[in-house]
Amino acid sequence: MKTFRAVCGVLVALWLCSGAAVHAQGLSYLGPNPGAPTGWIEIAPGQVTEVRVGDEIPGWGAVTQIVETHLVVERRLSQAEQDQLRARGAAVYQVLEIQIPRTDLEAEPLSPRQ
Repeated sequence: MKTFRAVCGVLVALWLCSGAAVHAQGLSYLGPNPGAPTGWIEIAPGQVTEVRVGDEIPGWGAVTQIVETHLVVERRLSQAEQDQLRARGAAVYQVLEIQIPRTDLEAEPLSPRQ
């Protein structure tokens, strides 16, 4: 079971890397819209769009969650995409959940306790 998970993890990582090449530009999450159930994304440099849960982002999937720190998108594979994975002997899945972190939040380095 651990081997299967490791193989699936590698396959998903490879798919994400290859998927990045498919997207002409990266998708950036700019954060939620204060006071509204929407968030802001940048699809390409200078192309900012407001999204809400249920909206489809071309090439990425449907928005399922908008929170302060990240945006969650679900990408459902078509039957043809599943068949291609199966033909290559790869792990076949139906839904891929992608969490896109907010671009303007910086991770603070850990510091030792004093």
